[in-house]
Amino acid sequence: MPDPATEVRIVLANLPDAPERLVQRAVAAVQKVRQMEVEHKPVPSETVQWVMDIMGMFGPDAEGTPDQLAAALPAICKNAEDETVFNSALPTGSTSLFTGGNDRDSGSRLPRGETWNVRR
Repeated sequence: MPDPATEVRIVLANLPDAPERLVQRAVAAVQKVRQMEVEHKPVPSETVQWVMDIMGMFGPDAEGTPDQLAAALPAICKNAEDETVFNSALPTGSTSLFTGGNDRDSGSRLPRGETWNVRR
């Protein structure tokens, strides 16, 4: 798998209009997911798709906030077991998978990706 800088370049080569902050946050999250014990580790093309899904859900100026990343998480989850593992890293009120800690003061969550018809 590519290092983070290379993966950012891959995503931006495929999505030149994507906000760089969104791309950097999505790549950082995917890098962490790849270190988890999951059956399917996302490949760079899935990172590209994830960024496209986030932009489709939240607009072209999406910044890749933890809620935005979590809402589109099914784009990189390929089975229920992996989604369970990913979700276990996102306890209510925490965004530890994406930010390394709890940077929200609300436990509310955006609807999951399947609510938004994000492909699996």
